[in-house]
Amino acid sequence: MASGRFTVDIGPPEYNPNSGPYTFVQKAVKIDADAGFRDLHLTQTEGIVIALDWVAKDRHHLWGSAVMVAPGVALSAIHVIDAMRNNGFLAGQGGELWAISFHADRVEHWRVDSFSKDQEKGDLCLLTLVRSTAPSVPSAGIPLKFGLARMAARVPCVGETISLIGFRATKEFFEHGADMGLSLFGSVGLVTERYPTGRERCLLPNPAIEVNACTKGGMSGGAAFDAKGHLIGVISTGLDEGPSFVSLSWPAIPVPIVPKWPDSIMPAETSLGAMATDGWCGIEHLERVHVGTKDGVLMASLSDPDNGQDSNPP
Repeated sequence: MASGRFTVDIGPPEYNPNSGPYTFVQKAVKIDADAGFRDLHLTQTEGIVIALDWVAKDRHHLWGSAVMVAPGVALSAIHVIDAMRNNGFLAGQGGELWAISFHADRVEHWRVDSFSKDQEKGDLCLLTLVRSTAPSVPSAGIPLKFGLARMAARVPCVGETISLIGFRATKEFFEHGADMGLSLFGSVGLVTERYPTGRERCLLPNPAIEVNACTKGGMSGGAAFDAKGHLIGVISTGLDEGPSFVSLSWPAIPVPIVPKWPDSIMPAETSLGAMATDGWCGIEHLERVHVGTKDGVLMASLSDPDNGQDSNPP
């Protein structure tokens, strides 16, 4: 597949990585604007924001986005996954889910191995990924770099600037070397409402915020960054002229996951909170997140959620 100057050959899943060494770098992602909507270069987020590609028969469906938060782990919106299931894309011979990330020196292609929801009614979904690109050999022992978003466990304040980044939805027939027609969009606006315990009327039972910014189809599951470049959530829904709604990311912190890549360093079962403690991902204000169970369901709560101010504001 190709998009512009990018070409990727799909190889077998890399369960036993042999093209390392790898290095994982936590990145701040910022758009240098106070408001507006514009196209971004595909490599602008250094592979942190990824396109979800539902491959069914001879057609690619770029129908959602996600964001890399740990090695082999991405955060997205469960309604994107449910929509594909409802269309039969994951049933029987209905197709497979892949993900595409763009880096300055290459394109990576990933197979989605599993989905894990944050809670019964939440819109967050953790995806475990396996690298499936034909091996890229580092030159002169230089490790392949993979960017990760640094999360922030907080509820942003009204008036904060938020950047929303995701891919446009497309449908393309598959042909070897065909142009995928991918477009990466960025939208910037201010927080206009906060919902620390959710907003049922807007079908957002999970903690969320409203942002005065527009989003397009396919950006759902994409990243929402604060002014410091920290990931505060994923895009849940929006309108062409705004506003857009963001599901805050911190409820996903205790969700059990079983990452498969790179298998030489990943534990059998873990969580984003445990990975942050071990240094595999970054979460600002992790100490504010408290984990418990309600009716047998694992839940996370945030101490002092009404105080959304970052302890070190930009």
